[in-house]
Amino acid sequence: MTLISDVLGLHVSSKFILVGHGNQAVLHTPKESVQLPLGARQSKVHGFALSSCHDAQHLLLLYGENAFSLFIYSVNEKSEPFQLIYEGETRDWINAAVIFDNDEKKDWKLVVHMSHSAFLYLQCSISSMVCSVLELASCTDCSMLYHTRLYGNNYNDLAIISGNAFGELLIWHTQCPVDSDTINCTKIYPLLLRIQAHNGVIYSINFNLALKILVTTSDDRSVKFWKIQKVGSWKTFYIKPMFSCFGHTSRVMSSIIVENVHRIQTWPHATPHIRASLSSPLSLGNTVDSYIGPRRTPPSSSSPGCTTAIYACSRRAPSSSARNPTGRRNRDLIVFESS
Repeated sequence: MTLISDVLGLHVSSKFILVGHGNQAVLHTPKESVQLPLGARQSKVHGFALSSCHDAQHLLLLYGENAFSLFIYSVNEKSEPFQLIYEGETRDWINAAVIFDNDEKKDWKLVVHMSHSAFLYLQCSISSMVCSVLELASCTDCSMLYHTRLYGNNYNDLAIISGNAFGELLIWHTQCPVDSDTINCTKIYPLLLRIQAHNGVIYSINFNLALKILVTTSDDRSVKFWKIQKVGSWKTFYIKPMFSCFGHTSRVMSSIIVENVHRIQTWPHATPHIRASLSSPLSLGNTVDSYIGPRRTPPSSSSPGCTTAIYACSRRAPSSSARNPTGRRNRDLIVFESS
């Protein structure tokens, strides 16, 4: 008997894959699969955050609903690679988390973000197995968030980019609080930017500062591309709509920006019509609304009814002879739809 359940949490690295299905989590490597020691956990696993490797060890944060767990993942340990060091609960549902990379081998700093624009800034000591609260931060806007991206290599440069139930894109960061309480370690930060991006819930936000592209997907079955620019602090963050893609057959749940030279392919064994050639890319420039259209995957490549839309984008000049005459890197986007 095989039990098939939805995968709500997924973390992909070059050496392993972490999968959360139901209230359990499994690490898959090319050689084996290891189940994390979660015991009688009640809440479903929604996501992961993983630190960089120090002395063949990672700090792993696993979260779901209003609970989170911290593990030490020892890469070279074969029998029991995961050691539970801390379990915590929050008053609100957790929708994002990040562990900051630093030079401290025994103490890690991390952020656990919740679904009403508030987060816990924590410090975890591996030696004493103690997790302490450094700050409880919140934004002046407390609307319900459906998706959040945390961006930054340290706490002082952390940006929070979220999408709420009203289709708004919200951006704030951990600078210049409007109110603070040093005794209770609480701070309130101002909202930097509010944009009416969609007519429905924003399900995903993906961006690349180097490529100056931000992509949002929504319950309104559209994908929107935004031009972004940041010079200095996040107060200088600039965003402008580029174009929109409509006509998807179902809700667009997620997107991935992939840098490639010629083309992208969703599965290694996919048939040729899944591949997107960039010989005739869509130019990025003026703000327009356009429908490019999804490409349906073959039945053998995915679950029945699941579709994958593939969009190819480039800034290069038009040319009929050379595939990439300017030598600039193309930007590919894979957009996943629900069944």
